[in-house]
Amino acid sequence: MNKIKMILALSLLAGGFMAMAGDPGMMLFSGKTSCNTNRQGMLVVEPLDPLYLTGAAGETVIVRDALNREYFSTQAGTLVTFTAAGAAGIHTVSAMDKKGRTTEIIRFQLKPVTSIKDSGKFEQLFTLLYRGMCVYNPEGYDSVVLKGKTYHYFVNWVLDNYETSKGMQYFQPYAWK
Repeated sequence: MNKIKMILALSLLAGGFMAMAGDPGMMLFSGKTSCNTNRQGMLVVEPLDPLYLTGAAGETVIVRDALNREYFSTQAGTLVTFTAAGAAGIHTVSAMDKKGRTTEIIRFQLKPVTSIKDSGKFEQLFTLLYRGMCVYNPEGYDSVVLKGKTYHYFVNWVLDNYETSKGMQYFQPYAWK
C-alpha cells in the first residue's frame, strides 16, 4: 500500500470514528500494518516509524521525547504526519492553542528493538535464542515486590537467571551489564 493510500485510509478511518462517537479528540495511528499497545493501552512504536495524528484541536502540535526534548513541531491540521524519534520511553504529543496553553495530550511509547534481519540462518538462530530466553515470560522478565522494593528477574533460578541476563542485556533494561 503506497503512502497516499495509507494516509487516505487513516483519514477515513478517523473520520468514521469521529462520526460514530462524536469528537473523540486526538487520535494517533502507526504507519505499520501491525500495531502494538503496552499495558496502559498506549501505542508502542519503534524509532523511525511513521505516525499519523488526527483531530488535533489548536494552533500547534508539539512532540517531546522521554527526556522532554522537543523533536517535532508543526501547525495543527486535519492530518499531521511525523516520524518517531528521540530518546526511548514515553513520548508526549501536545496540541497548543494560540496562547501556548495545552489543549490536548496524547502519549505513546518509543521502544527500540534489537533484531537481526538477514532472511537467512542467522535470523532464525537469533529468533530461536531470543525465544529461549523468554520461555518463562513473554515479556522476557518477571517482577516481585519484597519489603516495598521491586525486583526484576528473568528466570527464578539464580544460575539460569545469571546466564540469561547476559543475553537479555541487549533487550531489557533490567539485565546485568
